[in-house]
Amino acid sequence: IATTAEVNTASSAVLAVSPKDLSASNYGVKIIGSLVEAGDVTLGTGDAKNGNYFRIPSVCNAWNIVAVAAQVYTVGSTGTASFQLRNVTDGTDVLSTKLTIDSGEKDSSTAATAEVIDTANDDVSTGDQFVWDVDSVHSVTAPKGLYCEVLLRKP
Repeated sequence: IATTAEVNTASSAVLAVSPKDLSASNYGVKIIGSLVEAGDVTLGTGDAKNGNYFRIPSVCNAWNIVAVAAQVYTVGSTGTASFQLRNVTDGTDVLSTKLTIDSGEKDSSTAATAEVIDTANDDVSTGDQFVWDVDSVHSVTAPKGLYCEVLLRKP
């Protein structure tokens, strides 16, 4: 039986995969992407920016949010932009430390401070409605555009 690492790297052509290791692998993740702001629009602060939201499909019922990411189209300067993922259905914030994009950066993967998912608020149910709140933008030049991702995994 292949391990999770062997599933992730596809390093064997002869090993079988258990449902547990498949679920724990990169292939056991569902990604929901949201275009929060178009690439030619200067990003401003606000809750549920532009009314953009997403819903949890039934195939992800009782799954957990395991990661989030964000990217801007054009970088901002001075300070950081910060984002909160909010479960509208439950009225809870998902992140105990907000997702950020640093000055001069396009992507949250290079942020000096990593986001932290609040494990008390990471569970999702079919039909849950989520929005991205833009809590702050860079102070001198605001970025343009915003695309965010949520990664879900079956516990």
